[in-house]
Amino acid sequence: MKVLLTKAEKLEFFYNALCNSLEYFCSGYGFSINYQDEDYHNAKIKLKDPCFEDVLMQILKDGKSIDFIDEEGDGENSKSITINFIYDNMECTPSHCLIEMKDGHDDAVTGDVIIQSVLFKEIIFG
Repeated sequence: MKVLLTKAEKLEFFYNALCNSLEYFCSGYGFSINYQDEDYHNAKIKLKDPCFEDVLMQILKDGKSIDFIDEEGDGENSKSITINFIYDNMECTPSHCLIEMKDGHDDAVTGDVIIQSVLFKEIIFG
């Protein structure tokens, strides 16, 4: 089954995945997040009382990139993503996870699968 999502839905799903699973993903698989300090500052001032994930998404919406650095694998799986990366790769997520997210039945595992699917176009950890 293929789930068709709008660009807005793809961003919403990725945002929700970050909120649910960014710490789980990073600490579980040895990743860190990197961005330009200026990009972070510029994104943060556009938002009112933002959380970290809000600022990350604003960086992407501003046309900048975020780096997922593979600390444990010596950079083997590091990825630099842009908003178009999310648009292009969200469809690599298994449909049952997209349906869970759409129906509000998502959890840390759902978010982890979405993050991995967007970054790697497949599940490579866990």
